[in-house]
Amino acid sequence: RFGSRIDPNVVAVVTGFIGHNTKGRITTLGRGGSDLTATAIGAALSVDEVQVWKDVDGILTADPRLVGNAIPVSRVSYEEASELAYFGAQVLHPIAMQPALRADIPVRVKNSYNPSAPGSLIDGDGDPDRTITAITCKRDVTLMDIKSLQMLGAYGFLSAVFSQFEKRRVSVDVLASSEVSISVTLDKKQ
Repeated sequence: RFGSRIDPNVVAVVTGFIGHNTKGRITTLGRGGSDLTATAIGAALSVDEVQVWKDVDGILTADPRLVGNAIPVSRVSYEEASELAYFGAQVLHPIAMQPALRADIPVRVKNSYNPSAPGSLIDGDGDPDRTITAITCKRDVTLMDIKSLQMLGAYGFLSAVFSQFEKRRVSVDVLASSEVSISVTLDKKQ
């Protein structure tokens, strides 16, 4: 239905960050709105590839503002791209990958200031031979350590802890556990 409205001889350029709310009022979509719009339209049209244009040469191995010799990563999986975005990489919003993932449509991140650069390809496979993709950092997180001998050999302890997070609508970013402790990171923005 959507595809029948598009003239195949025209290249559509869509701003992407403007939409409307449930009341029909025009609004901006916020951070990642353009990326989400691109992947949603790409999925609706079953395109061969979605391209998002940024100010860097693709997904980089680190934040170039912090690491001067960060280099582009040629290929990453949808999951890697989403994780990198969630944990601090600013090049893409984590939600933007969802339509492309569901439709299995590759997303290429290109540089509008350096269009000849190959960019980074995001697809279902990524680069299976690569051990480390990139390093990110996320600021303003809280680390919570929970230690209890009641955990030792007991069942249901983690469930009880996470039911408290659920009750308070707190999302846990990272979890590490041992026989007698749980460490979690929590986003301060919540």
